[in-house]
Amino acid sequence: DTRVLAARILVRKRLIGRAEPILVDAVKAEPDHFEARFGLGVLMLSTGRIAQALGHIRHAQKIDPMRLGTYRAVAKARIMLGQVAEAISRRDAGIHSLGEIWRRHRISCPTREDLGSYLLEVLPGPQQLYVHFHLVTVGCRLCQANLDDLRQLHDGVEKDRQARRKRYFESSAGYLQRDN
Repeated sequence: DTRVLAARILVRKRLIGRAEPILVDAVKAEPDHFEARFGLGVLMLSTGRIAQALGHIRHAQKIDPMRLGTYRAVAKARIMLGQVAEAISRRDAGIHSLGEIWRRHRISCPTREDLGSYLLEVLPGPQQLYVHFHLVTVGCRLCQANLDDLRQLHDGVEKDRQARRKRYFESSAGYLQRDN
């Protein structure tokens, strides 16, 4: 969005008073525009309007919870409001930590297709090693459960395949004996 870009340029030139109305207009025009909402929150935070800033930053967090900058900005706002103990306790509880975001969104988990390829041992070497590391060393329970499910499916398909081969062989055994 050109408005947000213009506001960023004005902020870099330390023309905050001219940048703010642009961001306010952008938020009014599109309330769920992440860059405009977060930019306005950070701008208000820098000018000491902490409570207003916190509202905009939290709204931006809801729009895109994967943006780590929003979590840092919320913590900074809480510290500025004197809510140091709350900010520290939330950080220590892992509510807004990088690790919690990583776990919540399963960033390091391989896809189900990758797990199936791992099971069949057809992944490229480094990827096969990573999936093994993720399953064994990290011990991701969700991926282990997924892999167990794939194993059961694979075993069931293999048993069906063997039974089918046996039936084919038994049904064609008489034809094979006549040729000899």
